[in-house]
Amino acid sequence: MRAWAAALLVLTIAMPAEARLGDKVWTFKGSPLLQGDRLFRFEGLYGSRFQFCGARHCAFGDGVLALDVWDDTIDQESLVLPVPGTRRDQALEDHVATLFLQDSGLSAADQAKALMAFQQAYNDGETTDTHLAHGIHLRSACTPDIDSVMLVLTQEKE
Repeated sequence: MRAWAAALLVLTIAMPAEARLGDKVWTFKGSPLLQGDRLFRFEGLYGSRFQFCGARHCAFGDGVLALDVWDDTIDQESLVLPVPGTRRDQALEDHVATLFLQDSGLSAADQAKALMAFQQAYNDGETTDTHLAHGIHLRSACTPDIDSVMLVLTQEKE
């Protein structure tokens, strides 16, 4: 009985928890962005967009996480957060962006590049459009008028 329970635990731990571009959308349900009551919760399906908003006890206020799908496959991932006002807010939003980038399955170098683009967006108001490895397009932008900073990853069509 103990061996069976241990095997079940190993299988549970080994299940994918990422939302990699090009993967089926159901793989996202194990994401750390959705676990607990401090980050995101499922809001609804709008056409081909799975939208998540801040959870009940959200740590960062208003924010949106969206997965755009085509034929049940993740085609684009978007993260929109409020512009951070304090160093504590910056650290929290950097943590959320890091979780988002880790979920996307990017290499460590591409994650660092994307996080830097996200930080430049809210610090300097710079918009970044760049290509990452494996046909992934990165866009980051800040819109102070509506108090938001955005990070978008898109799978480029071949």
